[in-house]
Amino acid sequence: HEAALGLKAKNPTGNQSVYVDFSDGLVQAYSSETNKKVVDYISQKMVGSTIDWYGLGKNHNGVGKLQYANDRDIYNKVISEGSYVDIMAPIEEALKKISTSSNDALLITDFEEYTPDGKEQKFAYAKDYFTKWIKDGNSITIYYSQYTEKNKKSKLSGEKNLYFVLFNYGEVNENSLVFKF
Repeated sequence: HEAALGLKAKNPTGNQSVYVDFSDGLVQAYSSETNKKVVDYISQKMVGSTIDWYGLGKNHNGVGKLQYANDRDIYNKVISEGSYVDIMAPIEEALKKISTSSNDALLITDFEEYTPDGKEQKFAYAKDYFTKWIKDGNSITIYYSQYTEKNKKSKLSGEKNLYFVLFNYGEVNENSLVFKF
């Protein structure tokens, strides 16, 4: 029970956060109607002054806070295919930031971590951050949706997942991001 809902109520600090992997590999994830609709909904529902948005990728200096004049701007950035052009989204860096925060966070990614020399990281790099978060009395809720990706070089197709990972700080309640999701 505690692992699913968090240990106890905690007083969050700072804003809740949404982290979006803007790597070019995710363009095809949004060709799925389901993924497109979920991201559309999130980018309309989870905006405002109490939620910070971060982009993952080289164009965002690794993990960078997105600056936007109004909620419509963040919506347009997140749903636009042209936003997904980055390479090497530092998912591990985002997990490090999330696991040391004191508030809820949502991470949208395919969990493909690449080294600076372009090799996909196969090591279970997320394990320690997930474990730390849970041991600190928090919980994690993971939703995923399949999509088909066609490799541009080899022309081979394969099934992949787009993950929506909700890091719930302390006990889940009506103010938690998982409820908004």
